[in-house]
Amino acid sequence: MVGASRSDTPARLVSGSRDGTVRVWDTTRWSAGSVTVLNGHTEMVTCLTLVNNSQSGSQVHVASGSCDKTLRVWDLNDGKCVAVLEGHADKVTSVVVVGGDRSRTPVQMVSGSVDGTLRVWSEAESWSCIAVLEGHLQSVDYVAVVRSGACSEQTWVVSASGSHETKDNALRVWGTKEWACVALLVGHTEPITCLSVVDDDALASPRVVSGSRDHTVRVWDVATKSCVSVLEGHVNWVESLAVASGRCCGKPALVISSALNDKVRVWNVAGRSTRVASSPHKKGIRSLRTMGHGGHDGAAVQLVSVSIDVVGQVWDTDTWSHLAVMPWCTCTCLGMVAVNRNGCGVPTHVVMTSSNKLEVWDMAGTCAEEWTGHTSTIFDVALVSGGHGRAAGRVLSASADKTVRVWDVGSGTCLDVIHFPDSVKQLVVLDSGENGSPVRFAAGLGRAGLSGAFVVHVKCLGQASTHILDDVQQTSFHHITAVGDGSSGCAPYIVSIFYDGTVQVWDWKRTSCLHVFKEPVSWSRCASWWPHPPAGAGRPSGVLGSDGAAAVNDAAMACGSAAAFEDAAVLIDGKGSCALLDCRQLTLRWLPGPPDTTLVSCLPGGRLAWGTQTGGVYGGQIAL
Repeated sequence: MVGASRSDTPARLVSGSRDGTVRVWDTTRWSAGSVTVLNGHTEMVTCLTLVNNSQSGSQVHVASGSCDKTLRVWDLNDGKCVAVLEGHADKVTSVVVVGGDRSRTPVQMVSGSVDGTLRVWSEAESWSCIAVLEGHLQSVDYVAVVRSGACSEQTWVVSASGSHETKDNALRVWGTKEWACVALLVGHTEPITCLSVVDDDALASPRVVSGSRDHTVRVWDVATKSCVSVLEGHVNWVESLAVASGRCCGKPALVISSALNDKVRVWNVAGRSTRVASSPHKKGIRSLRTMGHGGHDGAAVQLVSVSIDVVGQVWDTDTWSHLAVMPWCTCTCLGMVAVNRNGCGVPTHVVMTSSNKLEVWDMAGTCAEEWTGHTSTIFDVALVSGGHGRAAGRVLSASADKTVRVWDVGSGTCLDVIHFPDSVKQLVVLDSGENGSPVRFAAGLGRAGLSGAFVVHVKCLGQASTHILDDVQQTSFHHITAVGDGSSGCAPYIVSIFYDGTVQVWDWKRTSCLHVFKEPVSWSRCASWWPHPPAGAGRPSGVLGSDGAAAVNDAAMACGSAAAFEDAAVLIDGKGSCALLDCRQLTLRWLPGPPDTTLVSCLPGGRLAWGTQTGGVYGGQIAL
C-alpha cells in the first residue's frame, strides 16, 4: 500500500489488490470504505508508487504495476487512468520514481519484471519507454532508488533478482544519466531476498542493505560501489528488511532484519548488532488473553500469548514491554486465563488446559498444581468473580465430557459440576458477577451424532433455568463471543460465526436472532471488548519485542464509530483478515491488520493485539 497526502485535502491511502483493482481511501473516515475504485488492470496488482509531478502538489498521480504485464498511471483527483505503459513481456514486479519534487528534474519511472529487464518511462515523453536495461539472468524482483546529497545531485537505481534458478546473486547499480549499468555489487552467495535504502543524512555517501538466502545482511556504499558491512547472526535465510531512520531525533539509522524461524535483529549501519528483538515464538500463535480485569483497577494491562511452539509470553500492553517467558511443557493448550490467587490486583498465575486437566503456572514458569476431575478433553476456560465473599475468582472449564466445572481460584477446589446434553466446545462470560449480580455464561455445544448442528446454552450459576439459542440452519459453528452495549452489567448480545461465512447476532434474553450476515469467507475467530473497558487515551501501536522495544506497526487501524467499543466485535477469516461487527448498528466492515492473523484480543481504549501464523504478536490502536 502507498499513502498520499496534501495540505488542502484529507490524507489518502492507496491500495492494490489481487482482484486487479486500485482503491483510494480517506484515512479520516475508514467507515465510509474506499473513496474511489480504479479499474483497468486485468490481473493482480503487484506494486504501487506515488508520482508527485507538480511543484505545488496539486497534481498527484499513482502508478500501479500488475501481473497483466502493464503499468497504469492514475490521477488521484478524478480517478482517471492517464496512461497505460506496455512493453514488458511478463509480470511487473516493482516500480520506483526517479526525479520529481526533491530533485526538480523530470519525472521518470523504472519498473522491474519477471522478463528479466528494467524499463525506464518518461513523463516528458508521454510515459513512453526511453530505455530497456538488460543484464539480469532471471526475474527482476527488487528495485530501489538511491540519492546522494540533500538536493539529490546524483541518483542511482539498484536492482536485484530473487530467483534461485540462476546464480544471479549480485546487485546491479544503474546510472540515471546514461541509463547503463555502472557497477555490480558482488558478495552474496545465494539469491537476494530483500532490498532497502538507508536514508540517513549523517552518512557521507548513500547506502543500501540487502538480505539473502545465505543468512547474511550486507550494507553497500553505492557511491564507492563497495560492501562496507556484512551483518551475520541469522541462522536461516533473511526474509525481510526495514530501515528505521533516526533523522527526526538525531540518531543513526537502524537496520531491522528478520529471518525464517529466527530472531529479529536490529543493527546500526556500521554493522553492529544492537539488539535481538523478537519473541521466542517460532510458530503460529495459539492463544492471546488479557491479564486481570482489563485495567479496571488501574493496574497495567497485561497480555499472555501462547504459541504452537509451546512457549508462553507475558507482555505489558501499556509500554509493549516484555515481562516474562514461560516455557510451558504442554502442547495441548486450548485455553487459558490469568488469575490472582491472593485476591484482586496483578495476576499471579495462569490457568491453562492440558488434555483433560487444568494446569496452574506461576509467573516464574513453574507448574504449581493440577486440577483434575474432567474425564475428557477440556476445550475452554473462563474467569468469573468469586462470589459469596470470596477474595479470589472462579474458573469455569468446558469439556468434551458434557460438563462445565466451577473451580475456586484460591484453593483449586471444584465447587460445582454443571451437566449439558452434549460436548461443550466454548465458554463466553455474559456477566462475571463483579458487581454482585449473578454469574451468567454461554456454552457453545456440539451435538453428538448430529453433524453440523449448533446450539448455545445460557446458564446462570446457582439456577436451573437455561436460555437455548438453537440455530435452525443446522450449519457448523466455529466460535462465539459476548458483546455488551454498556447499558447494564450483562452483555445483551451473542455473536456466533460459522464455517460457511454466516455471522449471527443474538439477543439471548429473548432467544431471538437479530440479524444474519452472509459473507463468502470462512470465519475462524471472533473477540469483543466486553467487559466494557475504561475510558482513556489509546496506547502507541507497536510490535512486541522480547526486550520491550516497540517499533511502528503498519497494522494501525481506524474506524468511524462514534460510540465506544462495547457494542462491537472483531472477526477473523480463514485468510487472516479482520472485520469489525457493530451489533448496535448491525453493520460489518473490513479493517486493516497484520497479515496471516489467527487470533485477536481486545484491549482497553480501543486497542487490539493480534497473533499471527508466523508467531508474531502485534499491538494496534483503533482511532475513534
